[in-house]
Amino acid sequence: MALAKTYTVGDVGGVRRLDNLTGAWNDVPVTNTIPAIAGALLLDVETDPNDGDKVFVVGEGNLQNNIFGIYVSTNGGTSWYVPGGNYQTNADPQGSLRWYEVYVLDSLNIFVAGENGYIAISNDGGLTFNLSTQLQIGRAHV
Repeated sequence: MALAKTYTVGDVGGVRRLDNLTGAWNDVPVTNTIPAIAGALLLDVETDPNDGDKVFVVGEGNLQNNIFGIYVSTNGGTSWYVPGGNYQTNADPQGSLRWYEVYVLDSLNIFVAGENGYIAISNDGGLTFNLSTQLQIGRAHV
């Protein structure tokens, strides 16, 4: 039987993993591989539905520090990488950006939702994320 894994994220690049819903939480922070993320807030985490070791984390990014707000692990958080693609082009003039939500549809298709209505999609299992659209943000009129 495969080992069940549950993840949680927080500030300063922190990620924790609970194995098989028992025992202590294990620290598997993004900062182990990408030290520049040390001050960044992480906002959401989700795993591949077919592989609990494949983890997607989103949060704050800053182009000046070469951190882009999307981070992927294929080995349960032991190491992390920054995916390629053009998703970092949604940064504001100061070079900061923020991704709020990640949704893993299946092993190949992952969606992230970010600041100012930006949506980025990966169709290659998280190797790259590319901007798909910018949703119009505004008030609903009743």
